[in-house]
Amino acid sequence: MKICLLLLIAAGMIFSAGAAKSSHETSSNETSTQSVIRTLVWPDGTRYVGMVFDGKRDGKGTITWQDGTQFVGHFKDDLKNGPGTLILADGSVYSGYFENDILINQQLAPTQTTTPASHPNVLTETMAAVSAGQGAKNTIAISPKTLTPAVVETAPGQSAETAHVRVKQELATAIQDWAKAWSSQNVDQYLASYAAEFAVPGKQTRIDWNALRRSRLEAPKFIEVMLNDLDYEIIRPDEARISFTQTYRSETYSDVSSKFLHFKKQGNIWLIIKEGNR
Repeated sequence: MKICLLLLIAAGMIFSAGAAKSSHETSSNETSTQSVIRTLVWPDGTRYVGMVFDGKRDGKGTITWQDGTQFVGHFKDDLKNGPGTLILADGSVYSGYFENDILINQQLAPTQTTTPASHPNVLTETMAAVSAGQGAKNTIAISPKTLTPAVVETAPGQSAETAHVRVKQELATAIQDWAKAWSSQNVDQYLASYAAEFAVPGKQTRIDWNALRRSRLEAPKFIEVMLNDLDYEIIRPDEARISFTQTYRSETYSDVSSKFLHFKKQGNIWLIIKEGNR
C-alpha cells in the first residue's frame, strides 16, 4: 500500500496541475526576476510552501496533502525535478530522484523520520496545518450503520444546542456550495468539495473518478441540481452525515434519488469523504 501510494504521488497523479489555486502569494499575473518564498493553498486543502518563480513552483519546497503525507524536494516549472523525499502520514520516509513529476530513481527502504535540515521551518508549519490528517490512504470505508452520534463540543459559555446550530449552518453552506458548483458546472470547485481520502466507489482510482466526474459535468448544455428534505446527523464535532432527496435535470437526463453525503471537517472546511444512495 505504501509503495503504491508513493508511486501515485510521485507520478503527480494525485496533484492536479489544473486545480484552481487560492493562496497567500502575490497575484498570478505578477512576474518576478527571482524565486521568492510563497505559500500556495488549493481548494482541497493541499498546501505548498517554498520557492515560487513567475507563479510556478521553482526551487526547494514542501507539498502537504490533507492526509498528512508530505513531499519535500526540488521543483522546476511547477513540476518535481531533482532529489525529493516523501514522508507518509505514518512516519515512513522514502527518497528518490524526479524528472518532470516522474520518479526515475527510488529508494524504497524506509529510513528514520527526520526533518530535512534545509526545510525545518517549512515542515514545522505544514505539519501543524495538517495535524488532523487521516493517514496515508487512498480510500476509507465507513458504514453509516456503525456510526454513533456524539455531543458537539461547546465553547465556554456556549450551550450544546447553540453548538449544534452552528455546525448545522456550516454543513448547510457546504452542501449547498457542492450543489451550486455542480449546477454551474464549475468542475474545479465541485471536485474540491471532496477530501483526499474520499472513498471512491467501485474499483476506480481517484484519478479515473475525477476524470469521469469532469466529463459528466462538462458534457451537458445545462445542469440543475436541487436538494430537498435535508436531514443532518452530527456524529462528532468534526464529522456528520446529511441525507436528502436529490433532483437532477439536464437536457438529456433527469431523475430523483435519495442520497447521503458523509462530511468531515478538515481545518475550517467541511469536505466529503463518502457518498451514496440510501
